[in-house]
Amino acid sequence: MNSARSFSRNYGHHENFDRDYRGYRGIPFWQYSYYPYWGEYYWGIPSYDYWFLLNGYNYYDNGGVYYKYDNDKYQVVPAPIGHKVKDLPKGAQQFTLDGTPYFYFYGSFYVQHDGQYEVVDPPIGAQVESIPDGYDKVMIDGQTYYTLYGVQYKAVIVNNQVWYQVIKNNMPAPSNQSANEQTMQDNKMEKK
Repeated sequence: MNSARSFSRNYGHHENFDRDYRGYRGIPFWQYSYYPYWGEYYWGIPSYDYWFLLNGYNYYDNGGVYYKYDNDKYQVVPAPIGHKVKDLPKGAQQFTLDGTPYFYFYGSFYVQHDGQYEVVDPPIGAQVESIPDGYDKVMIDGQTYYTLYGVQYKAVIVNNQVWYQVIKNNMPAPSNQSANEQTMQDNKMEKK
């Protein structure tokens, strides 16, 4: 069975929840309920802001949602660690952890560096309001945990609301090629 989807401007394809639950705080991906979920494959992608080559793959940044072109399909992936952007995605949330200011959007963490924003490993202890769909959910000793691309979160209460705290980071190690060797600026393409 072919699991690739045709691109549709309506990302709301989460089969486990009907329309009434989109944007509902009771689900972990409530802020991103109309976004594609991580790991999903598509035959086409929406117009994008940037294209760049990294580790032999073509990546496309669509406002903080990243696609990697592989085997004639586009896969929704986390922002590559080390990737730099001039502007943060619209709706990025700022927080400070251990004196360091971070920005968070759609499962990716950024720090400001040399006038740009660099994608960094998820910091242990970070608390975010929502995580993208595509996670694995597991119960251990009555506690619910969510794993998304090797990053483990647990639900915590912040200001009487459920948030998600990074408790473990087992993201796959980057390849030998440095993300700083990317050609984003040289290969910047016009919006389509």
